[in-house]
Amino acid sequence: MAQEMVRKLNRFLIKQIPIFFLLYFFGCNQSYSWIETLPKPWELNEKEISNILPKFHKKFPDFHDRLKAFAIWQVGKPYELFCLGEEKGEDKDPIFRLDVSDCTVHILTSLASVQSHSWDEAKSKLIKIHYKPNTMGISIPTYKRRWHYKTDRIQDNFSTKYITT
Repeated sequence: MAQEMVRKLNRFLIKQIPIFFLLYFFGCNQSYSWIETLPKPWELNEKEISNILPKFHKKFPDFHDRLKAFAIWQVGKPYELFCLGEEKGEDKDPIFRLDVSDCTVHILTSLASVQSHSWDEAKSKLIKIHYKPNTMGISIPTYKRRWHYKTDRIQDNFSTKYITT
């Protein structure tokens, strides 16, 4: 009797597994193959990035899917520590860049880019994400107004407060 039940269960599973895989791969899994057709972001100029950003919105209308897709697109980017700055003053590195990255820059540029349709808009978004607003609520890129610590970003920055959830 037990052997008969095992046989019935096996027949049932053999019939159901292909259906499960078809549903998973064609229904529940977001396709990121389009990303593989794109040139790598670190090989592109500002205008080319501006042309691609709206396509991310069209291909991935959901914010979280777009963020994941953009992060995948950046895999393989050259690594460089402390590569964002204010373009003047104490830290002359660019405010926004996609040619090199470290862990923090990867998150900041991804968040800014997926909320934007152009290079300039992404740069403006990054300023709002990466710099503390002044008393009038305006974020101005200066070394002293930059969110320097992860704890500050998680506790006080509205853009990254729930990044770990």
